[in-house]
Amino acid sequence: MVLLEEFTGQRCINCPAAHEVVKGLKELYGEQLISVSIHAGTLAVKEGSMPNMIGLMQPEGDEYANKWGITTYPSGVVNRRSGKLSETDFAGVVREELKRSTPLSLQVDAKVENGQLVCHVDMMSSESINGKLQLWVTESHIIAMQMDKTLGLIKDYEHNHVYRACIKATEDQGFWGEDVAIKENIAMSFKRQIAVKDNWNPENLSVVAFVYNDKDGVYQVAECKVVPAAE
Repeated sequence: MVLLEEFTGQRCINCPAAHEVVKGLKELYGEQLISVSIHAGTLAVKEGSMPNMIGLMQPEGDEYANKWGITTYPSGVVNRRSGKLSETDFAGVVREELKRSTPLSLQVDAKVENGQLVCHVDMMSSESINGKLQLWVTESHIIAMQMDKTLGLIKDYEHNHVYRACIKATEDQGFWGEDVAIKENIAMSFKRQIAVKDNWNPENLSVVAFVYNDKDGVYQVAECKVVPAAE
């Protein structure tokens, strides 16, 4: 499994072309490729910043972008190993990352209970790993504005796999995940949760879980659809 972090913005006229590249790669590789669209930079629209416009940028969007030196949009990072990429480089790097083996198996499931998005993560590795467990909420089928190089303003653009929030173990954790020390052949399980925001549609939510460190990048990534609360 490969993680593609796509950095984008609603006022970025070249970003729809990158969205199409990602869509094509998703169609080609299916569940092997997990993509997250992170709105960041001056061309992004901050959530809640404009009364008559749906903004998709979270405050930590710039924090993630700054980590990789993202200053031009669209850009991307694959498995936190590639460094900053243009959309024309996504395909080749994803293809090479899919050839890499990993000692880590990772599973995630999530559902909404009493206004909380509750997720469970299970992992086991054939070798010891020190890293961080990152948990993200994403949402698809969001209808909001997008600028396009050819079409100009598109008022009803469909945004997919949009970064919505980081699920934290503690309030003071920050946005880079929690430390995990995975022992060889010892199963580990985590239960984490976050309040469901009023502007999220639970039927379109997913949780992305991945383990990484700054030296080796992403060891493994998994994604699951969120099960909405029972009627």
